[in-house]
Amino acid sequence: ISHAVVRTIDQLYGTPFAEVPVTVAPIGVGDRHTHELRDPQGAPTVLFVGRLEQRKGIDVFLQAVAEVAPLHPSAPFPVVGAYPGGLGEQWQAGHAGDELADRVVFLGEVDDERLHHLYASAHIVVLPSRYESFGLVVVEAMMHGAAVLSTDIGGIAEVARHGIDAVLVPPADAPALASALNTLLDDSATRARLG
Repeated sequence: ISHAVVRTIDQLYGTPFAEVPVTVAPIGVGDRHTHELRDPQGAPTVLFVGRLEQRKGIDVFLQAVAEVAPLHPSAPFPVVGAYPGGLGEQWQAGHAGDELADRVVFLGEVDDERLHHLYASAHIVVLPSRYESFGLVVVEAMMHGAAVLSTDIGGIAEVARHGIDAVLVPPADAPALASALNTLLDDSATRARLG
């Protein structure tokens, strides 16, 4: 589904594709965009979509949010994704009584209709993955006109261009993610252009 997958297999298995023709066929998605639900004058919503595991960078996202949220006291940070390890409950318990407990909401897994509603409502969609074979979240966020903040890694770099379609930062770099997120939260014109 991406050249990144071909490179990964070559690295792991010693160039098995050296003498075999390979066709890369990116994932296609049906257009689900009907209308944008985000309020351009309201507080920007920052949406995370992905399994709540280290590979998807949920830990990096939460570190960045902890740094950025105090500077943007009305911005909500919904989190969509399965969390079999109880990360959502652990994080909420660790922030019980502070302002982040009400602003970082773990929604768990949602159905497609709810997911696309969330994309259409979000101003910024964040995917801080350490590795992605393709980056379907990026494509879905773009479909709904949200500004994308992601990492310059794997298949993501094949579907999003830094400064044109998205803001891309290095993987596993919470300060870089926080800085880019802060900039996007402050700059509605850049969010609109990227979206």
